[in-house]
Amino acid sequence: MIGATFILGALLAVADHGPANPLFQELQSNGVSLGKSRIPLPAPAMADGLDANRQTAVLQKIIDDRYPVDEFTRDAVVAPFVLKFPELQGEAPIPRGIDVWFIVHGDLNELAKVDVLKEFTSARGKDTTLHVLAADQLKARGLPLTSADSPKHVAAVGATEERFVHTVAKILDHVELHQTMRCVLSRTNDSVVIASQVDRRFDKDREFPNFYHRLIRNDEGEITKGPAQPFSGSAGGYMKATQLASPKGALLVEYHTIYSEPQDWFNGANLLQSKLPILLQSRVRELRRDVRKAKK
Repeated sequence: MIGATFILGALLAVADHGPANPLFQELQSNGVSLGKSRIPLPAPAMADGLDANRQTAVLQKIIDDRYPVDEFTRDAVVAPFVLKFPELQGEAPIPRGIDVWFIVHGDLNELAKVDVLKEFTSARGKDTTLHVLAADQLKARGLPLTSADSPKHVAAVGATEERFVHTVAKILDHVELHQTMRCVLSRTNDSVVIASQVDRRFDKDREFPNFYHRLIRNDEGEITKGPAQPFSGSAGGYMKATQLASPKGALLVEYHTIYSEPQDWFNGANLLQSKLPILLQSRVRELRRDVRKAKK
């Protein structure tokens, strides 16, 4: 019965957001392009339109025996989250995946604001810079103009919001990555979806190219940048926030992404996986605090 619920849920989720969010649909049907491989993202675990009992069944499937449902859904910044690393098959570059689920207590409108397009799906920190491409920059590249100017604009039900976001971020003090992501937000009565993907049209862009520097530390501990290298890696993912029937005000947030990285970043070692639990814990708590502040 639970298996049938999950299959039905996946179909409903795609049907609800698919027409308004073509990137979300594409990432599940065509997948993320990783060298010679294309790997589709999983459908959301939580579909729109489920009653309280079926939502609870989905939550129990997600958390398994890790925590009681009440513990997972409690209104606390330090409430637990679920992190899984799916085993993916593909040719070089090695594909890696991340699946995360957690609860946020607040208004769904807070996760339907345009600035969430850049804030949640992009790196954060003192060593990170972020630029949302303006209408004239998009027009010069023949790209669709953004659909809203105000970062606090709330996406309407049935609406589509699109952004192109360029970020510069340090990764574990090994790499400085420059990349431009296409981000698409869609909204239903029950949920918000934000899909994002590295946009290969910017690989050789004059202002916002996709490339990286290796960061080299000398004997004195000083860091210098190596030569600029084309970014051959890729990434695509989505966040879905779904309103729960119980407890009141609870939103299930799930984040699924597939990515690859150039061999010379970490010599093939999966360093990110060892660091991600702490990094994601911080990110989840930041989002909970942000939504909590917005309620006051």
